[in-house]
Amino acid sequence: MVGSTLKPEPMPVKWPKWIDSIPAKFKPLLVSAYEINDHSPEVNLDLVEWALPRVDHTSLKPTHSEGERITRRMVEEAGSPRPVLGICMNGFPRIVKLLSGQIKKYPDIRLAFTSNFPHGDLPAVEAADFIHNIANHIPQDVTNPRDIDSVIDYGLWLEILKSKGTARKAKLTEFCEKLLAEGDACQVHNFLWKVIQKANVHVMADKPYESLYLSSVVSMLCGADYVKTCTGMAAKSPYNDVVAADESRVENMIPMFAAIADFNQGRVLEEVAEMSEHAKELFQDIMEVAKELEIDLDLSKPAQRVRHPKISGGQRNEVDVARIRYLVKEMMGPEFLDSIIIGASDRLRLRLLEYIHENDPNCGFTLEDIRARKKRDDLPPHLSGLGPS
Repeated sequence: MVGSTLKPEPMPVKWPKWIDSIPAKFKPLLVSAYEINDHSPEVNLDLVEWALPRVDHTSLKPTHSEGERITRRMVEEAGSPRPVLGICMNGFPRIVKLLSGQIKKYPDIRLAFTSNFPHGDLPAVEAADFIHNIANHIPQDVTNPRDIDSVIDYGLWLEILKSKGTARKAKLTEFCEKLLAEGDACQVHNFLWKVIQKANVHVMADKPYESLYLSSVVSMLCGADYVKTCTGMAAKSPYNDVVAADESRVENMIPMFAAIADFNQGRVLEEVAEMSEHAKELFQDIMEVAKELEIDLDLSKPAQRVRHPKISGGQRNEVDVARIRYLVKEMMGPEFLDSIIIGASDRLRLRLLEYIHENDPNCGFTLEDIRARKKRDDLPPHLSGLGPS
């Protein structure tokens, strides 16, 4: 069965530093989420029927020469036999033009393109220009809703964590100015803006929970509509020795969900008051830089514009999405089950479709329908083990 040999991970031991940094009030949620398995009552047809329309069908590895074949396949997969939420691909001009032209027959499927990806290290002007360039390559007759998925400059963020005084404020200003430039570009072109936190890189901070929480807050201060966990890709040198794959795990979802919930409900100040002295000092600098940059948001009051989560990287099967759904309900509220986005390669989409076929005799499609386009020689390397033998 597609994906069935990929067992969900047990309670993690790879990075105990993550676990240690999570506040005690969230430890029971961490344990309960990891206790969910394929025999749990939470894993059922209702879950899978909920998850599939929340999926951003993602492929971020095609070269320019492969673009037409892969974009055509992505569109057909996203539209049938059950539609997903959107398609997410690299924001290269050729890919943008091809995908935009082919997606028109499914006008409700979202177009999502990565920008400043995967390391977030373009200067502010170039980062904004990249988004403008994406917009300029989408034909005017394409009406699909559209998104930008950009990455925080995580190398700069880790430098910020180690800095003090005027040096830290200067780096914070640079970090925020880049985000503001990207946010302004998204607003000009009516893009929904999702900011990727490169979540696993935060394990290199002294307190990973506080680092990811605060970077999420800064992203929202700078205008992010969605805060997103991971890129699914390795970090750049020198961080790649630690982060060989940036994938979402329960422990890095928790600080992001907490930050979004607190931001929406005006609780950020209360949460920061419970953090370390280092985090409190950093937050004070964040707020001073925000004031200097004329970011006028009162974090002691509920947000006027609600922010939302996207989970991406490493989601492979129904147990993974059950854990996401559990955490969203417990930490943010059931109303966010309608807005959460799950970014994943075709492995997740295939497994969810297969689960529906196994458990709903009236689903209206066959396994052949699911796998019809999945010839092994038509797959990028990361999916080459799937499909009929």
